[in-house]
Amino acid sequence: MTVEDHKTPIASDKFRFVDAVEKFYLAGQGEQGGMELNAPMAYIYKLCDGKRTVGEILEIITGCYDTEPEQVLRHNVTTAIEQMVVRNIICLV
Repeated sequence: MTVEDHKTPIASDKFRFVDAVEKFYLAGQGEQGGMELNAPMAYIYKLCDGKRTVGEILEIITGCYDTEPEQVLRHNVTTAIEQMVVRNIICLV
C-alpha cells in the first residue's frame, strides 16, 4: 500500500479514542477489535479528521519532531497510517 500525500485520512466511526494515563487506546465496536497506540501514533490518529491531507499531517509531525530526519518521519507516519487503514481504523479519500 502506498500512502499518497494528497489523500485525506478520515477516522472510522467504529472506533472510540480512549486517553488513559500515558496510554492511548482505540476501542472497537462490534466485531472491530481495539488497538493500543503509542503517543506519536495517537497524535497521528487525532490529526486524521478528514480536514488534513497526509502531506499536511506530515508537515505537522515534522514540525513537532524536528530531531528526526524528514525521511524517517515520513516513513513512520505513512507506516502508522497504513496500519490504521489495514485495520479499518481510518480510510483514505
